[in-house]
Amino acid sequence: MLPERGFEPQAEAMAPKKPPAPAPAKAAAAAPPAPEQHGMTPQRLKMIWMCIGGTVLVFGTIAAVMGYLYSNMLAEPPHHLEPSLNRLRSSMAASYRRPKLNYGNAIKVSDFALTLMDTLKSNQHEYAEQKKNYQSLYKKDTKARSAGTWDTFGRNLYYVSKGRKTWYDAENFCVSRDAHLASVLSDEEQNYITSQLKDPAWIGFTDEKEEGKWEWTDGSRVTKQYWHEENTYFTESKRRLEKDCTSIVPSLAGNNWRDTYCHELRNWVCKESVEI
Repeated sequence: MLPERGFEPQAEAMAPKKPPAPAPAKAAAAAPPAPEQHGMTPQRLKMIWMCIGGTVLVFGTIAAVMGYLYSNMLAEPPHHLEPSLNRLRSSMAASYRRPKLNYGNAIKVSDFALTLMDTLKSNQHEYAEQKKNYQSLYKKDTKARSAGTWDTFGRNLYYVSKGRKTWYDAENFCVSRDAHLASVLSDEEQNYITSQLKDPAWIGFTDEKEEGKWEWTDGSRVTKQYWHEENTYFTESKRRLEKDCTSIVPSLAGNNWRDTYCHELRNWVCKESVEI
C-alpha cells in the first residue's frame, strides 16, 4: 500500500562523512639552488672606497697646484701698466653710465687699449735691439780707444792709417773692418778729417764706374764736394790712366780734394757709421 500524500517517510539518520584522506605525500623534490645574494660584498665595498679615495686624491692634488699657482700670481709685482689700465677701465665704466656721452670716442679708446700689449712688446723688442747696438758700440769704442786707432766724431768711428796703400787695397782694408773709405757729408766732417791728417790720404770718392760720375763707396748721397781750385780732370784721350780716386791733401787751405791715380800709395781714412 502506498503511503498517503503528504506523508514522507523519515529520512534515515546518516553518519557524517569524513573528509577525504589526503593523498600520500609525494617524494620530496630536490631542493632548489640558493638565490644569488645582491647585497654589497666586502670585495665590492673595498673597490668602491678605493675609487673614492683615488678621486679625492686627484682633485686634492689639482686644488693644491691651482692654489700654489694662484698664490705665486698674487705674489708677483703688478705690471707697470696695470694702474693706468685700471684707471682707464674705471673711467670708461663711469662714462658708459652717462647717457649723453659720445660713445664713439670711448670705443676708440677701448680699441687702443686692446693694442697696448702688442705695442709694449714691439717697443720692448726695439729697446732690446737698441741696447744690443749700444753694447756693440761701447765694446768697439772701448777697444778702439785702448788700441789708439779708431776715434769717434758725431755718430761715426774713424780710422787714420799710419802706413800707405793703393786706393783699392785701402778700401779692402776698411771693408774687412766693417767700414769703408771715409765719406765727407758736411763742413764739420771735412774739417775734422783734415785736422787728423799730416799727409795726403784716400777717401771713398770715386768715378771708377763712370767717368765724371762721382760716388761714395759706402753708398752715401753726394751732398758737397771740396775740390781744390787747381784740380784738373784727365780723360782717356789725354792720359793712359784716368784719375778715378780722391785724396785729401791737408797742406792745401780750404778746399783740398785732389783726384789721383788709384794705384799711388797714400795714407787712408776709414769710416764706420753707427746707426742707433
